[in-house]
Amino acid sequence: MKKINWFIISILFTIIISISCSNEKQDKKQNEELAYDESVAELLSDENDLLSQMPEYSTNAPGTSQRMERAFENAPPMIPHSTEGLIPITKDKHMCISCHMPEIAVVMKSTPIPPSHMTDYRPDVNVNSDGKITKPNVVQKDLGGKLDMSRYMCTQCHVPQADISPAIQNNFEAAYRKREARNQSNLSENISEGVK
Repeated sequence: MKKINWFIISILFTIIISISCSNEKQDKKQNEELAYDESVAELLSDENDLLSQMPEYSTNAPGTSQRMERAFENAPPMIPHSTEGLIPITKDKHMCISCHMPEIAVVMKSTPIPPSHMTDYRPDVNVNSDGKITKPNVVQKDLGGKLDMSRYMCTQCHVPQADISPAIQNNFEAAYRKREARNQSNLSENISEGVK
């Protein structure tokens, strides 16, 4: 009889301990969920503050804004005007080339797409009879005024400009070899510099 009582007591004790642990786990989980909910709520309340600190991009219409100097020689220039309605660029809609192709840019008084974007720089790869690739020959193939398709997605390099005051000041000063390089590309002329 005593053995049965101890057995029943030990089973009851085990059940009480497991219920207690289960409650602790549930309380811990509820506390974690509450902390998560509070942190999400804090993030969401901070979102308005963060959005108010976002840079304001130019709202000027194309052709009416002041261009910024390039960050360094042959750096992709910033887009000085509003891009509303102009991007995203798709295979069916490419508004950039409607003003910036060289023959149109003269009339529109916009910045023309430079010759480097009308040149194919992809290497000419040769495969010998053993199926091995020989040393690729890098060539500059003039595309006769057609845009190289590797340059089709303008916004992979060119982004809208914003006048901001950065939290950390940048002391970099670009050195331009020619005054025109501040606003014009000379990449097609010197792309092979330093290559042997």
